[in-house]
Amino acid sequence: MRRGNKVLLFEAFRRAMLDYFRRYSTLTDEKRKKSTTSHRIARVLETEVPGYSVDLDLDGVDILVHDRDGAELALFWSSTYMTEKEKEKARRYHISASPELTLAFSLLEDRDYILVYRFEKDYIEYLHIDKSDFSEYLLKRMQIDGNGESDGQLMLDIKSRSRAPRRQREAQPSPGHSSDDPQ
Repeated sequence: MRRGNKVLLFEAFRRAMLDYFRRYSTLTDEKRKKSTTSHRIARVLETEVPGYSVDLDLDGVDILVHDRDGAELALFWSSTYMTEKEKEKARRYHISASPELTLAFSLLEDRDYILVYRFEKDYIEYLHIDKSDFSEYLLKRMQIDGNGESDGQLMLDIKSRSRAPRRQREAQPSPGHSSDDPQ
């Protein structure tokens, strides 16, 4: 893997997280320190990125994949939802250090997905990765202006969400009512 291949880096991240959950899903992270979990993730990530160094807590990044030419993959993570401050820290690192790919993710022990934030210069993508089959679903893409502020505008195609046309929804009985029941 060399510069210019975000897809391979993202796939290495997905495979490492799948391996992490296979190995450690029976352990609860509630009593574990962040450093322990970071170390475990880094160990499985090393097998996915041969030829690169994988370091913890380097330059303010939780897990950093790099070589002598610079950072390839910067990972920031939390066991809860990322705060705006944490997301901004990851975004600032992405802009200043220019790694090939910057991701932040929330492990969310009580959920069946990992929430992943993918940073680009002009936007942030929010994805769900299912913990059972590791399928991914793009939730939204938020445009970022020159000042680092989100304009709150989603950039997803409305048609990508499956909704029945209004007439079909109105014609369907509401839950708990049969079509013969008066409403």
